[in-house]
Amino acid sequence: MKKLFLFVVLLLVGLWSGAQQFSATVSKNPVGVNETFEIRFTIDFAGNNFEAPNFSDFNVLSGPNSSQSMSMINGNVSQSNSYSYYLSAKKEGKFYIGPAKIAAGGRKLESNSVTIEVLSASASSGNQHQNQQSKAGQAVSDQLYVKSSLNKTKVYLGEQVTITHKVYARINLVGFQNAKMPAYTGFWSQDIPNPKNYQVGKETLNGVQYFVIEFKKSFLFPQRTGTLEIEPIEIDCIVRQQSKNQDPWNFFGPISEDVLYKLKGQAQKIDVVSLPEAGKPIDFSGAVGQFTMKAQLNKDKVKTNEAVNLNVTITGKGNVNLIDIPKVKIPSDIESYDPKQTENISVLADGVSGTKANEYVLIPRYHGSFRIEETLFSYFDPEKKSYVTLRTPEFVLQVEKGVGDTSAVSVMVSANNRKDVALIANDIRYIKTGNIDLQESGSHFFGSPAYDLGFILPGGCFILFLVLRHKRLKDRSDIRLMKSRKATKMAQKRLAIAYGHIQSNNKEKFYEEIFRALYGYLSDKLFIPVSDLSKESIQVTLIKQEVREETIVQLITVINACEFARYASSSASGDLKSIYDQSLLLIAKMENDLVKHI
Repeated sequence: MKKLFLFVVLLLVGLWSGAQQFSATVSKNPVGVNETFEIRFTIDFAGNNFEAPNFSDFNVLSGPNSSQSMSMINGNVSQSNSYSYYLSAKKEGKFYIGPAKIAAGGRKLESNSVTIEVLSASASSGNQHQNQQSKAGQAVSDQLYVKSSLNKTKVYLGEQVTITHKVYARINLVGFQNAKMPAYTGFWSQDIPNPKNYQVGKETLNGVQYFVIEFKKSFLFPQRTGTLEIEPIEIDCIVRQQSKNQDPWNFFGPISEDVLYKLKGQAQKIDVVSLPEAGKPIDFSGAVGQFTMKAQLNKDKVKTNEAVNLNVTITGKGNVNLIDIPKVKIPSDIESYDPKQTENISVLADGVSGTKANEYVLIPRYHGSFRIEETLFSYFDPEKKSYVTLRTPEFVLQVEKGVGDTSAVSVMVSANNRKDVALIANDIRYIKTGNIDLQESGSHFFGSPAYDLGFILPGGCFILFLVLRHKRLKDRSDIRLMKSRKATKMAQKRLAIAYGHIQSNNKEKFYEEIFRALYGYLSDKLFIPVSDLSKESIQVTLIKQEVREETIVQLITVINACEFARYASSSASGDLKSIYDQSLLLIAKMENDLVKHI
């Protein structure tokens, strides 16, 4: 018991002392030569034997000045002690102030160090914070500013980038409005929904502590290589401050007023590099992130004309919105339908993640053993800086002879649900009535032309069957050819989904599907991965394929409208039905022109 008690006491003491914070902050940074500023060392509990750092590069005007504060929040009492000095810089340059030391909780604590940038007196008087403010906002440039920050400045094509927009304040900020967000040109973007109540935090920059409000966070996926620039953000901030026009006869204290400051951040640049060519799989289609894939056959033993469900699911984090699930190779003796596609994508604080799934309905028409080959899906992992190929297992479907297998059997499939498969037997036939063809006596089938044709025709049909089967297998093994043939069909499916969004007046989803329909069609038809497509590459390739200039201009116009609507959905306008009709007509025109050259 004594050992257990001692262990608990030591654990509590360790937690108590580990929770202590000893930090150094300054009132401003940078400062001018001979300009006065304050440096404050604060510990959130009682301490003793305070040791100040070396201030040899500065004039010490006052200090140490000690103070104590105590607060109670939800019944919890907290105490803090601080030691402050007023300093002035002797000369220009960057000067290092080392950590202060203090004894607390039976051990020695050290604060953080601070680097002070000292400017000339003239430069200091005209110095503005890096995020310049307009008009009257220049007067509070070191007290209030807006900043956009990126978690990465050099990424691969398609790799997720996080951009965060924050307001930093050291004055009484009461609200903000009219935020003008960047267009994110060259990126596919996903925004995190704004919270109902913004949280106020604290951050220390250059040794100066600010109250911080994160008001917008987005995830960007670059769609082209090179140096991409993100426009600066603009926002109006409302600050409550003492009015300049004070009534000398007012005995109730100073009068406050709300003042509007227009803030503007700095443009951000991101270097986007191409995905490596070394080790790039043939089936790679532009997926970047971390993914998993699984496939499941609901049963592996059935009878002829019974339905089987095959599900292929891809789950992961990255550019999930832009990936396509690879097609499953179904044996030719098994009837299949176009898969039902579902997706569930979430935009959370740590990034974009979700699931995409294809559900196939398979109906074997003949008994026997059928092999469904493995399906491959490749993606690029930016953390590993390498390509990863996922494989589904190979399935073997055992099909037994069903009831009525040799009879004429009709299979009815509901248009609303491919799973509803019913068999209608047709095993009772009527006796033939009416005129009957009679054969003249003495004539024989043996040795007749029909008899000879009966020998030749099966062999010819068998040879023709082998030729056609060989051609079909060859065509199906040509992934590029299959994509090209199905390009129009896939585009029409996506346009049909877009038309549904017209009915529900969902502009954002409508423009997203139109964009995917056009880019998906061009990717499949021109044999270019979606990740490598851009308006410039589309124009160059279509001109080489002798597509009419008028069609190319109309195509770029529709793509620009889709990009604008996706990045600024609240400002999107226009006749959705007109955009839909233009897209339908554009695909028909391009199909007519590209068939002649591809």
